[in-house]
Amino acid sequence: ERISFDTLRPLCRGDSITLSIEASYDSISWSTNDTGRRLSIHKPGTYWANAWTKEGVWVQSDTVRVKEVPNIKAKVRNVICHGRADGRISLTPGSLSGRLDPEFIWKGTKQATAMRDSVAAGRYLYTYADSTGCRLKDTVAVSEPSPLNTQTTVSFQQSRTDSAAKLTAVINGGTPPYEETLNGKPITTPVKYLPVDTYRYRVEDTNGCSKTRQLVITRDSVPAIEAKVEAPSCYGSSDGRITLKV
Repeated sequence: ERISFDTLRPLCRGDSITLSIEASYDSISWSTNDTGRRLSIHKPGTYWANAWTKEGVWVQSDTVRVKEVPNIKAKVRNVICHGRADGRISLTPGSLSGRLDPEFIWKGTKQATAMRDSVAAGRYLYTYADSTGCRLKDTVAVSEPSPLNTQTTVSFQQSRTDSAAKLTAVINGGTPPYEETLNGKPITTPVKYLPVDTYRYRVEDTNGCSKTRQLVITRDSVPAIEAKVEAPSCYGSSDGRITLKV
């Protein structure tokens, strides 16, 4: 004699299924240490039971393997540059779910598809349903890098020559490493001795996200410095003074 169970449907996540022993036994012991005639199953796994008749005859049950659906794998391509809508979500049902005619419906759309393309950063809710009646909701998150920012500073030497400017830059956000160009030529800031001119400064991160700004250096940009000199009172004294005024 052996205890058999009816064929079980897959376990829908968050739901339960029940194993029942209908025959009358003096005692029952499940693999979970439960002792009743019915076992409520809430998670996938392997289950069985041992039973004893009044005469002390031991009877063993079939081993039941409970599988859970949906076994969905979400593949996400995150947004490449901040603020864009170039993300992608692809839902792939496992071998069990794939045999149950799964359907995915995305909130806010009428799309019944396992893939969403050209999405911005955020959380996306979908509903799963299959031929067993299993129906549940889940979310997929799409992220993005922080905004690419640059802070440039142009400083000057104490002269009014055409080669007095120095360019420094602070770069953050995006996805390092960064590449800098000035009028299309690769540079690494700081850059010294820039002539009076108009420059196109551009920084690009490893994903191809870029930020460009125009820098204008003119003669009027270079500060005029006035020097006031007070000579020492006597030869060899150190009470002279130089005062610079910009």
